[in-house]
Amino acid sequence: MNTNNYSSNILIIEDDADWSMTIKLCVDNICSCAHVEIAENFSEAFFYIENNIFDLIILDIRLYDTGETFEGIHIFNYLQENKQDVPVVIVSAHARTEYISDIFEIKNVRYFSKQRFDAVEFQNVVNSLLAKKITLPEKKDAQPVNELE
Repeated sequence: MNTNNYSSNILIIEDDADWSMTIKLCVDNICSCAHVEIAENFSEAFFYIENNIFDLIILDIRLYDTGETFEGIHIFNYLQENKQDVPVVIVSAHARTEYISDIFEIKNVRYFSKQRFDAVEFQNVVNSLLAKKITLPEKKDAQPVNELE
């Protein structure tokens, strides 16, 4: 596994603390200079997305926040409409085909099942997406991330 030494801003949107830490550890293993923020719910996620520039977003499709069970899909749809240039890695236990099947056709989006999570494959995908993102001239220097108030 190659470790990247470039600075990247990464947002993890995950409501399960154990999964958040697992994902963060995977990212830390390959991106020694990454600045990682964790949003635990829909509100925090939108705050970070609207107030920062991210090189990669890692998203759980099934978030629980205001009583709705698929708020992660709302975030995904928002990203596809407004931030198509940001790669998204979905890590989710949610496997309903009507939500997942179209994801495989979208550029810069990858899906990982929590039930069959492979940390090495995940790290390879994250590394690849960040390498592609960093080579773009306008994204060489990651912007500082605003803190959640």
